Amino acid sequence: MTSSEGRMLNGKTIFWIIVGVFAGFLVGSLVNLTVSFAALLFYSPPEGFDWNDQAALAEYVGGLPMGAFLFALAAHAAHSLVGGWVAASIARPFRYTAGLLVGLGTLVGGIVNLGEIPHPGWFAVVDLILYVPLALLGASLVKQPLMSEEIPPLQEDGAA
Repeated sequence: MTSSEGRMLNGKTIFWIIVGVFAGFLVGSLVNLTVSFAALLFYSPPEGFDWNDQAALAEYVGGLPMGAFLFALAAHAAHSLVGGWVAASIARPFRYTAGLLVGLGTLVGGIVNLGEIPHPGWFAVVDLILYVPLALLGASLVKQPLMSEEIPPLQEDGAA
């Protein structure tokens, strides 16, 4: 949080940060799912595959080529980047705070994903490194509002 963010933090701005983070995570998740479903067009599981069978899942993932993991990285990266951008767009001028929170949320989701689905070691390292920086990059793409846009000017007493 920058010093200008600290000065203006109040209930209203906290509300918009929360709304921004929620919306960013939601929109980022939709982007993630879209890319993940696109990957299934190229790397589809066998007919009748049971996603709840951990042994079958481990065997399926273990046999996937590098391209499938690159799709997964793209999905996760897009989730963070787009999510950070959406959150920052809503939570301006707290764009980096909102982006960071989206990045940390996607990082937690990535850790859970890696714990539930077996992945190659290189994938885990690259995947976990990308979440927070890409969310902050997404936040940096949002222009900081001018002070005149943030706070309405004060009117003098007796002004109509």
